[in-house]
Amino acid sequence: FQEPCQANLKMGPGNFGYNILITVGAAAVGVIAMGCLAQLHFRVNKSAPSETRSRRIALVSLGLATILLLLSLLPPLPFALPVFVAPFLGLTKINPLYWAGLITMLPWMIPLLTNVIHALRDQERTSSHLRTDRRGWRFNGLFWLIVTTILLLLDFLSLSAIQNWNLWELILLITGRLLSVGTFIAAAILILQSLWCLFPAFARWLVVVVAVLIPLLALANHFSNLYWKQPLIDLVNNLTLDGSFKLEVELEAAGITHSPLIVVITGLAVIGIAVGLYHLLMKASLKFNFRLRTKKALAIFFLLWMGSIAQQALSMASMRKEVWQDEHDTFIIRSGLFRPDPGLEKFSVQFTRTMSSEQEELLLSEPVPDLERTPDIYVVMIETWRKDSVRPDIMPFLSHFAKEECQRFETTFAGSNCTPVSWYTLFHSRVGIDWREALREDEDLGGFKGSYPLRLLHKLGYRFSVRAVCDLSYKQMCDLNFGRNHKLADTFLDSPMLPEGLDIPDREVVIMDDLKQELESTPKGGKLHFISLDSAHYNYYWPSKNFTPIHQDCSTISFSTLKPTPQQIREVVKRYENAVNWIDRQMKDFINYLKTTGRYDNSIIILTGDHGEEFQENGSWFHCSSLRREQVEVPIMIRW
Repeated sequence: FQEPCQANLKMGPGNFGYNILITVGAAAVGVIAMGCLAQLHFRVNKSAPSETRSRRIALVSLGLATILLLLSLLPPLPFALPVFVAPFLGLTKINPLYWAGLITMLPWMIPLLTNVIHALRDQERTSSHLRTDRRGWRFNGLFWLIVTTILLLLDFLSLSAIQNWNLWELILLITGRLLSVGTFIAAAILILQSLWCLFPAFARWLVVVVAVLIPLLALANHFSNLYWKQPLIDLVNNLTLDGSFKLEVELEAAGITHSPLIVVITGLAVIGIAVGLYHLLMKASLKFNFRLRTKKALAIFFLLWMGSIAQQALSMASMRKEVWQDEHDTFIIRSGLFRPDPGLEKFSVQFTRTMSSEQEELLLSEPVPDLERTPDIYVVMIETWRKDSVRPDIMPFLSHFAKEECQRFETTFAGSNCTPVSWYTLFHSRVGIDWREALREDEDLGGFKGSYPLRLLHKLGYRFSVRAVCDLSYKQMCDLNFGRNHKLADTFLDSPMLPEGLDIPDREVVIMDDLKQELESTPKGGKLHFISLDSAHYNYYWPSKNFTPIHQDCSTISFSTLKPTPQQIREVVKRYENAVNWIDRQMKDFINYLKTTGRYDNSIIILTGDHGEEFQENGSWFHCSSLRREQVEVPIMIRW
């Protein structure tokens, strides 16, 4: 699909959206293929004596191809496994039977396409009471006019993302949108109408669902780009980055407090309402007698497609490269055959690890010296912590603590703009691009071992405790850093182990009290305590009791506002400042506790954030959308 669709559809972890598209596409191809096969079989049985030679050849090729493909799957013939299966099994031989089957199937493809046209033309003859009516088949014209309007409106709203265009380039941009969207709509009408003809009557509601999803997904993609600066497909792909999908954990990580059941029911309700509107528009379209003939529909499609290709050729020849690149990156619907180079220059970057996994294991197998001192180590990971929030008016205690009691740092950045990768860079001391490769360690015998620095510290005699208010099974955050089933941590406490029904601030109180109870019953020294606090994550939380927020006039993000005013942004920032002020109070209480119990002097205290947060400084909310300063510059405080 790299050309002409200009998109890579991949499989495996981190490609959930692509998996859905591939599944839907394969289902559509399967319905068309089997529907046409059924029609072809009917035609042959009806007129076998006079059947043309081409149809007989097609059936013979399909039969032979089926036999060859089945033979390629036989266990006694490992060399005959399909070529897309062999590499995963460590086989290097090319499958001759598989490819022979595909080549043998080619003569069947021509009657396959002609039968699609036959199905549409049959509907032309049966869509009216009179068989002599040649006006074409009825279709939901009003619905498709609305869909076209929505797609064009969203594209024209996105034109603002392309800067510094001149008049000629603007004409090309608008022409490209009209032609590309028109090509897409024409193709959608033809494909869905073909599926409608070939689907059994009881299953045609699936075709309607696919149709109504087109405008719904277009709107969702627009808002995804608006708020997170990422297309919808990337957000869906990221749901399975670690190879698993847990909706409840994903919702909590996104700051959505509703249960998965409510979210699923809401989504189905929206689709149901859209299906109802589709049927109302269909009734109205029947009154207006919207009709389309197959030949005319195909001609419109090919004319629009040729126009799209011509527009892209003109863009390549006369449009400045940076404007053409912006056009390609901004719009998801592109029906031409040409595309710009991804950049002005091409270069490669390679990160080389200082030690291989084998070298790490060798070092861990060697004797280690005894430590002269084993101070307790406290690592506090504060979720979504911007460096500029450490101010006397927002975080008075930590402002003083950083200035008077900690090592000074000028500029400090997190290893990523998202939590799982940032944790990986902290604990493993590696760059974030290694994270996905590190997840494959679970495939090895014994699974995740934990990070090398932590394993080395463990061998030196340290024992670990881990406490978090979130679910550390999210993206394998526990296993990747602390070993499978947190084998490096003697004490482990995360969200599923906490009492149900607690808000995030209440959970933080629970884990901090649990840490204090452990300290009261254990001797000083020789332990690393890791604490993760989440109140500063969206929707930004603080307790409803025994805490007075510094701002009373604050609000949540209004997602219905496309361009929030400075006042609206400030109200959201105030909510964030309330949350980090609550974090400041917790750290004041805990550090004073260490001083009171005599543990402070024999301690190393590290406070940092996993990433920052953007408040529309660059047109976006939250994080995970860019590596700009607002999303990655975090404080780091080290007292030792």
